[in-house]
Amino acid sequence: MVNEDVRLMSTYESIVKTASVATDLADRVAGQFTKDLDDFVARVDEYLNESRESWSDFELQRMVVRLPVLLYRLSDGISRSALESEVAKAALDIMFAEKLIEADGRNAQERRARAELQLAAESSVVNIAKSVYQKLKAKTEHATALYEGVKKIMSARDTEKHIFGMEQKKRA
Repeated sequence: MVNEDVRLMSTYESIVKTASVATDLADRVAGQFTKDLDDFVARVDEYLNESRESWSDFELQRMVVRLPVLLYRLSDGISRSALESEVAKAALDIMFAEKLIEADGRNAQERRARAELQLAAESSVVNIAKSVYQKLKAKTEHATALYEGVKKIMSARDTEKHIFGMEQKKRA
């Protein structure tokens, strides 16, 4: 039982270490496209954590203009990562077919297992490429939600100003 626990813990730690390397790589690749957006969101978060009551109209207008620019840049990363993911998958399929032909084994199942084992690293590259794409898509969705939220705040302020202006005219 103790040996089994040690073996399981060792296996778990090895998997976590390997996953950490893959995650770090995916973060670095995605970061090439998301750095400006990440910095922008960090500034918004910092601003939200300050004691100010609300943003000025000018600051909201800047956000409404800035976010689409950042999303535009991110769209290039999404397109590129989608293509890289497809190319990586196609390359893996070709390498797998070659390894399957070369593999020794008594039957197709055994040859398939050997070919898959030989391509474990290449398979990880495909998964990293998919992860980059998913990260970029998720950040796009979150930035779009932030954009929509800022637009709603601006619209509510405009409505308030309009109503307040009408009340002022009635009093005059």
